[in-house]
Amino acid sequence: MGVYRRKDSQSSWWISYSYQGRQIREPGGPTKRIAEEALAARKADIAREKFDLHDLKASPFFNEFTRTYLRFARDNKRSWKRDEHSLKHLNAFFGNRKLNQINPFLIEHYKSQRKTEVKPATVNRELALLKYMFNLAIKWGRAGRNPMSSVKLFKEDAVTMRVLSLDESDRLIDAADEDLRELIIVALHTGMRKGEILNLRWCMVDFRNGVVNVEKSKSGKTRLIPMHRKVREILMDVERSGEYVFMKKGQPWKDVRKPFERAVRRGEIVPRCTFHDLRHTFATRLVESNVDLVTVKEILGHSSIVTTMRYAHPSPKHKKEAIAALDYHEIITKAKTAQDAVLVSACNIKTEG
Repeated sequence: MGVYRRKDSQSSWWISYSYQGRQIREPGGPTKRIAEEALAARKADIAREKFDLHDLKASPFFNEFTRTYLRFARDNKRSWKRDEHSLKHLNAFFGNRKLNQINPFLIEHYKSQRKTEVKPATVNRELALLKYMFNLAIKWGRAGRNPMSSVKLFKEDAVTMRVLSLDESDRLIDAADEDLRELIIVALHTGMRKGEILNLRWCMVDFRNGVVNVEKSKSGKTRLIPMHRKVREILMDVERSGEYVFMKKGQPWKDVRKPFERAVRRGEIVPRCTFHDLRHTFATRLVESNVDLVTVKEILGHSSIVTTMRYAHPSPKHKKEAIAALDYHEIITKAKTAQDAVLVSACNIKTEG
């Protein structure tokens, strides 16, 4: 038994151990320490009689199962593109291992390594995908256990809702390129998600009734968004050159991250914001205009009003105005009390007379 290095393999280190008189070799990990822990886990499984050589041989390699999973995801998940991106990183670490070779030790090392590269929330999304894939593998008879069942996710910081002031949104619009400017204005006046705007088609625009019909939203429901006059003006001016409303160089927009970040820098928006913050801004402005939360929920397309309340955080200015309203309430109350006293006094004089 032991760990050793094989230069002709994708894995830097391999492990070797005996089981029922047979010598078994398999990938251990990218470092000697990981390989030693993988070997210790194998020895523990053998000691507890939880190791099955047949399962090990029948289990597919992770990169092989990835292809099977992606075919399933394309047919069943709207977010399969995000899964495809996450799998690039999962494959780089687990790809040359069979599913039954992946254990909590390896996953913990993956967590530690990825945390040095991305935020904990990103690592958690990748681990959630790994757990989901193993559940499917068990369901399909390709794995016998889910190693993620004993792995804890990172604690995530609370999401900070960035809301732009009127001055900031004006500066952002002025700093944006002309084609991006249209998208920003639509986002600020509809609350539509970035993907919903980029995938907006002419068949979803109803000028007669003044609404935008958002199909297949994140909640899975279709919703109608009334057109603000600025949105109507933009859509009326857009030249129809295809199925999609917003085009760039004759093709539908794929992403706006780089041009949006450029506009943020030009507009000197500090702290910086993301495109999704335009949705936060829209929701907050509706609430601060005394629009009830149920209506805001329907416009944003949330399945729960709890989610709507997360978006609708009053600005510091709005909070100050709310506190200042207490002074107004006291003045009105005192005035009414004084007025009542005068009326009472007048009634007493009349009675005595």
